[in-house]
Amino acid sequence: MSHRVSRALELVTGSVADEDASYFRSRAVLALATCTALLSYAWLFHASTFIGSLIPRPSQILPPLILTAGLVTAITLHRRPTAAALSLVISLVISLFLWPDPLRYYLAPATVCICALLLSRYLGLLTALALANLPAIPQAALAATWLTAVALFLATDYIYALVHQAIEREDRAARLEQELLARRGELRRLNDSLRNAYTLLERTNHELAEARDEAEQARRLKTQFAATISHELRTPLNLILGFSEVMHKMPELYAGAVLTPDLRGDIREIYRSTKHLLELVDDVLDLSRVEQVRLALVPEDTDMAALIQEAAATVAGLFRNKPVQLRLDVPADLPRCLVDRTRIRQVLINLLANAARFTEQGEVAVSARFDADHGEIITAVSDTGPGIEEEERLRVFDAFYQVANPLRRQQGGTGLGLAICKTFVQMHGGRIWVESSPGQGSRFSFAIPLRSRLQAASEWKLPGAEDPFGDSIVTVDTSGRLANTLARALPHLKVHNVADAAQVRETVSRYHPKAVVAFSRNGEPGYLADTAPWPGLPFISCRLTSAKPLSAYANVRAVITKPITPRNLLAALDTLGPIDSLLVADDDEGMTRLIQRTLTIDRPGINLQVAHDGRTALNLMRELKPDAAILDLAMPEMDGLEVLDSMADDELAGIPVLVLTAMDLESGGVAAEQLVVAACPGLGEADLVRYVEALAQAARPRYVAEMEPQMDAHAQG
Repeated sequence: MSHRVSRALELVTGSVADEDASYFRSRAVLALATCTALLSYAWLFHASTFIGSLIPRPSQILPPLILTAGLVTAITLHRRPTAAALSLVISLVISLFLWPDPLRYYLAPATVCICALLLSRYLGLLTALALANLPAIPQAALAATWLTAVALFLATDYIYALVHQAIEREDRAARLEQELLARRGELRRLNDSLRNAYTLLERTNHELAEARDEAEQARRLKTQFAATISHELRTPLNLILGFSEVMHKMPELYAGAVLTPDLRGDIREIYRSTKHLLELVDDVLDLSRVEQVRLALVPEDTDMAALIQEAAATVAGLFRNKPVQLRLDVPADLPRCLVDRTRIRQVLINLLANAARFTEQGEVAVSARFDADHGEIITAVSDTGPGIEEEERLRVFDAFYQVANPLRRQQGGTGLGLAICKTFVQMHGGRIWVESSPGQGSRFSFAIPLRSRLQAASEWKLPGAEDPFGDSIVTVDTSGRLANTLARALPHLKVHNVADAAQVRETVSRYHPKAVVAFSRNGEPGYLADTAPWPGLPFISCRLTSAKPLSAYANVRAVITKPITPRNLLAALDTLGPIDSLLVADDDEGMTRLIQRTLTIDRPGINLQVAHDGRTALNLMRELKPDAAILDLAMPEMDGLEVLDSMADDELAGIPVLVLTAMDLESGGVAAEQLVVAACPGLGEADLVRYVEALAQAARPRYVAEMEPQMDAHAQG
């Protein structure tokens, strides 16, 4: 009911039910009520004090009482400011009509002002019309009352508009503040999410860095494992192979020994098994070189039909004395392709050897065809062997994986042949796969593109006519080893090496190379580009920090890599010429015994001395001055390189040396501390762009070590 009354009053007064407007009206009503309370108190005090009679008349006491009642009503209804203001205005109007004092005429404009401001301008006019009927109102008071009503009627509309506009702006500001707070909350939540995501990213980056470190460590361990196999396995296998070969092929060395046919058969099996183990070591080393990209391809224009026939002729002996037929189905008009003959021949030999090993009867067929749609030659080797299970076909090309087959145990195998085949085929940009069913045989196929993927031209080469003489570079390498490495790794470039920088001018004038690459080691002067008379010819200066190579020792005549055979040993000794005394330095007593055994029959006149460590060998050379020495690189006390350095210092460099080692000397990396590209008189912008692009494509930066401090700093921040 009270809500309906308030709504009716609002409709009558024309006010808007706005919370902020009601708030301001309520405060104004309370302030006016306070003033009215003071006025009522003063009025009552005046009525009771300054009136002559002891009992005031009703006309004197009734107006302040009515005003007080309106005041109490207004205070009671202050939460409904419209009703409170209306009750206050009504009480003022009634009081003015009941108060006989002339002062009431001067309060009429104030009453009109209160009504117009608190209620509406229309009620202000209505109040003025009511007060104009006060008894005996003077003309001046009447004029003041109407002037006040008209002025407020004209001004309150603008005032109300300003008030409502201010209220709307305040409401809009409040809404914006709420939206801002909401957006601030969203931003805080987003910031928390980003912080969590960044923390997760830091953790992931750290885990990736650790995984990369582990992968690098695994790669280094794999390389060390290959080197360990090269040295630790080849040394004892070389002894077994050497002694078994001597016992099998030269039993007359063992005077008085009776070798029965069974014993000689056992020795033959030992010899064959040892050769098999050495082949395993060679396969492991080949696979290690391939994975480290040290085995460069040498593409040649090849007749694939002739290459397949050549590989089949090589393994034809595997099919002798077996009920297995080797059949070739190779068309003579196969197109020529650009491949590395040695590697593709090895792929064919490995596949044919596998087929011969696991085929007990039937046939092994080799077929080839040209796929014109894909521009590749597809070669297949099929057999009538036991076949391969489906789950094993997925892993048959993995290194060291062997199919679970009874023939595997009988025929042996290393589990590396197919892995090497896959690697060689993929290096040519090809693919290899197997099709097989248990009991139905197997079919291994590989596809090699004709030539498009083996073109080794640089991506930054300028277009133009082909050079009929081919691209070339000139290298300045005193040892020649790095020049050979570049020649193997860059088959599309001809490498012309000079050992002396003085020969550069003549070589460049003869071949017109694309660049000059100068290698300088510690203590050696580098070749300066500003001394060259050819404008624009790039000079790439590479300062190396590698150890001293064996070729730098003038007295090193040859390097014999284990396993050694009597033929290899004697061939190396023949390069030294006639010798009467020989020093053998090797920490392996079995190796020295094998050399002694070999030289006893073929070089009986040589005085042989043996040392089992480097220091003893050096002392014997100083004392005996032998005609030649066989020196192992890995020895206790002093290794072979230290012995060679000491020989140069002790004036023993005239003694020729055959280096004996089981280490893979080609696998040693060469570290370069500086790589400088220069030209005379300088590099143009186009040249600079090409060189920077080439270096950027070749660069493989590692940021693992630098990431961890940054992540720690972010985590602390």
